Amino acid sequence: MKHKLKKPRVAFLLRMSEHPLDIEVAAMVTKAAKRVDEARLARSRKWTRRPSRMPTPARASVTQWLVNSARLLDLYPEARHGEFDPNLLAGAKAARERYTGHDL
Repeated sequence: MKHKLKKPRVAFLLRMSEHPLDIEVAAMVTKAAKRVDEARLARSRKWTRRPSRMPTPARASVTQWLVNSARLLDLYPEARHGEFDPNLLAGAKAARERYTGHDL
């Protein structure tokens, strides 16, 4: 064969044309299908989960922003801190207490 076979898929149908279906059987089949789906999701999450010590890209970007904004306080004398945007200054002061260059 030239092409690789795809993974088989399973369809879940409770009603197929006009055949009668017992309510108890439908409930048991639905419950079993949900358990299979939950197990499949748990298995896929197991392999895609990041180690807890690795930051997400968004968290890494925020940490870098905060560390660098705190560096501004060191680069400019305190007399010039009034020239900063008030929110940037507040964030930089908070970041100075929480982060260091080692957090990058």
